[in-house]
Amino acid sequence: GKAVDLFQAIAPEGADRVGPADVKRFLEANHAELEEKKVAQVFSVCGQGFLPDTEDEEAAASEAQPTIGREDFVRLIRVYCKVAKEVILTEGVASEGSQQLRRLALGEVVEIYQGPCPEPGAMALRVHGRALKDGAVGWATISGANGE
Repeated sequence: GKAVDLFQAIAPEGADRVGPADVKRFLEANHAELEEKKVAQVFSVCGQGFLPDTEDEEAAASEAQPTIGREDFVRLIRVYCKVAKEVILTEGVASEGSQQLRRLALGEVVEIYQGPCPEPGAMALRVHGRALKDGAVGWATISGANGE
């Protein structure tokens, strides 16, 4: 999934903001642990408006429990990778038989949408993402059968 899918899983039905209690509830439901202090720290920083373009200044300035809006949440958990070795960006998760979109050059940055996922029938891990250079979206190998 994508960051927005995670936000929707954490947020109460129909809510456009999440707070520490929502995150705690989500983690407990999924048998995961995270120090409450760390969760509170993230929310206190975001609640003070340290992220650019906060969506709701009134909610951010509120003295109540700090919350994070959908857009700020997505900004916080985006994952980026820098291409360390030229790889092919393909249309499908399986590189075999998938249409090649283009070659990702050394040093390019890719926003990761999904993965890493094992490539069907291979010993490689692949990620689904978007190249920042031109917006091309596809799958790329991040670790081959021999660990490269």
